[in-house]
Parts: sequence; C-alpha cells; structure tokens
Amino acid sequence: MPKRVVIVDDSMDMRLLLRVYLEKRGVEIVGEAESLADGKRAVAESRPDAVVADAHLADTDDLDRIVAELRDAAPDALIIAFSAAPPSQGARAAVLESTGAVAYLDKGDGIARLAGEVADLLS
Repeated sequence: MPKRVVIVDDSMDMRLLLRVYLEKRGVEIVGEAESLADGKRAVAESRPDAVVADAHLADTDDLDRIVAELRDAAPDALIIAFSAAPPSQGARAAVLESTGAVAYLDKGDGIARLAGEVADLLS
C-alpha cells in the first residue's frame, strides 16, 4: 500500500515537481495546499501518513506553529519540514527537537534528492 502524503508549499511549481518525483517513487499524493490554513484543511480531510511542509509559507514562517497545527489536524502523520533556507546542519537537530518534525530537508539539494529523502523517511 503506497504511503499517502500532503504537500504544503506556497510555490505551485514546487508542489508540482515534488508530486511528480514522489509519485515516481510510489508515494500517493492525497492533497496539496499553498498555506497553513489550507494545509490544515487538506490534512484533516485526507489523514495522510505524512505531510511535507515548507517552513516559510505565505501565512506564516513560524515552523513551530506549522508543525503543531498540522499535527493537530493529523496526530499520527509524520511532519517533514523543508526550506530553501534551512538552518545549518548543527542547528537542525535543535529545530527538530523543538518542533517535533521528523526531518528538516534542504530544497537547495535538488528536487530528486529531496523526493528521495522523503520517500526514504516513509519506508
């Protein structure tokens, strides 16, 4: 059974690229959203296995809030944060611990690597 994922990113291009690359890896995309507010609705409706969420959305760039509100909408879902400007590798552990996200990935690593890392986290 494929893992079910919601993608939350304010860039339509990023959502599309991530969808294509994740679907090639057998991941089912069950929702997309461009804001935290829309993301919460999509997550609550679809109850995904995981949510891949940009840390900087149009309606907030507070990662603690993003993770907390998405987790409230789907308590059992893995929350995977990603950003074009993530903290240093050393600071990511502290961010993960404080937010409860399972990973903080770097968009700058390229879409193929990003999708591969997400797929690996889901297996």
